[in-house]
Amino acid sequence: MGDLIVILKEMLAEKSNDATAEQMSRYMKNQFPFYGIRHPKDAKLKKHSFSKRGF
Repeated sequence: MGDLIVILKEMLAEKSNDATAEQMSRYMKNQFPFYGIRHPKDAKLKKHSFSKRGF
């Protein structure tokens, strides 16, 4: 499971959008870091990663 988390973090960092991440972070009062990937694209990326690994 640890490998999957590392892979997901790398994949999300590669697809990140700094401008959107800043807006998301401000909206949440800078409590959390964001990659700036909106839900439809985020869900599609995660689904693809999970299916490739048999989840």
